[in-house]
Amino acid sequence: SCLVGSEMCIRDRIKTKVKSMMRVGLKVNVVQKTKKTAGVITKIMNARCLVKMTVSGTIYRVPMTMLEAA
Repeated sequence: SCLVGSEMCIRDRIKTKVKSMMRVGLKVNVVQKTKKTAGVITKIMNARCLVKMTVSGTIYRVPMTMLEAA
């Protein structure tokens, strides 16, 4: 069903799978180069999620590629 190219097809499948796993209220870790920070998803958008950080209470717009389930 993917006519554009195998790379785009694979990327789309991964993105769809990751997005289907994300739920509002899910505890996640925001993964950066040198650290992981705990947070909770408050809203899910196209390619990003709003994540409320556990320690500071600050809400950030985080790309789904930087999130992992806690």
